[in-house]
Amino acid sequence: MTTFMGSWKRKNVDSINYIQMNNFQQSKKADSSGPFIYLRSILHYELIRDDRIISTYNPHGPLMSYISSDWRADLFNRMIQLQQHIGFSTETEHLATVLVDRYTWRKLIDPDRYDLLGMVAISMAAKITCRRRKVTFNKLCSLSLNKYRCSDMAEMELKMISVLEYDLVSPIPHTFLGFAIGASLEVLEELGENEYFLLARYIFELGLTEMALSQCSASLKCAATIYLIRHLLRLWGQRSCSKHYLLNLSSWTNSLTAATGHRESKVLRRIAYSYGLMLIEAQFFLNDIAPPGKMTGCATKYKAAFDKYIHENSAYVAMHPLVSEFTTSDIECFLY
Repeated sequence: MTTFMGSWKRKNVDSINYIQMNNFQQSKKADSSGPFIYLRSILHYELIRDDRIISTYNPHGPLMSYISSDWRADLFNRMIQLQQHIGFSTETEHLATVLVDRYTWRKLIDPDRYDLLGMVAISMAAKITCRRRKVTFNKLCSLSLNKYRCSDMAEMELKMISVLEYDLVSPIPHTFLGFAIGASLEVLEELGENEYFLLARYIFELGLTEMALSQCSASLKCAATIYLIRHLLRLWGQRSCSKHYLLNLSSWTNSLTAATGHRESKVLRRIAYSYGLMLIEAQFFLNDIAPPGKMTGCATKYKAAFDKYIHENSAYVAMHPLVSEFTTSDIECFLY
């Protein structure tokens, strides 16, 4: 595949992240509109970059550093809380988690310095995504109760740059969200654009702490989220007499394949099922009978994401009936 930035071809077959990319030159000939060609070139480049980065995935990296899924979830939960406390963007937070994962895929790290890696990743991501720096070494050191010094962070920053070979900009699910929503205008007739964005971003946030999803490309995470939302809309049509028209909503379209790089497949349904289970786990936080402090099981690792999207500035999207009124049996069809 050729883009204005060169070409890319996978050296190995990936049964999970099989990204579909139309030939850009053919797309350019088919679409004569200048703005559309520009957007297609951006999407094509982002899909190639997404494919290139996920090709470096190493499932053994974190394990060889004795970083468990619970340890990773705890760090990422605190990164979500830090994002709300300091006020940097959600995109910065997601990029930081990608930098942490990519570092552990390539290099062993002392578990005692895993928190330091997370803080440095936030600082690095903020430099890439924020116009105004809200994150400084001094601020991060003070929030860690001076567990680390600025010199420690500077040293880790240089090491991260070296390990990642200056390739620091990584696609995140949000990178493809605008393209996906633009390719599903029929959904916007039911959900407002802001509501659609917030629902997807809430699901992205829940998935941050799930280590198994780190093997998935950003475009696949975005596609699975959109797939799940469309399925939940059809369920809404089954439950509500006034919304029966939602039953006509297709599960997937060719436009969405072009916008996300993923066809409807068993892998896509399986990832959507995983996201659905996370939403069901998070539903327990709405139950007054089981207050968060007394909860057991894996649902507690979704608490930070739930808290972030239960407030007014997130339109209380964690309470939206679309994501809070379905059960496991409603999504079991994804497994077949």
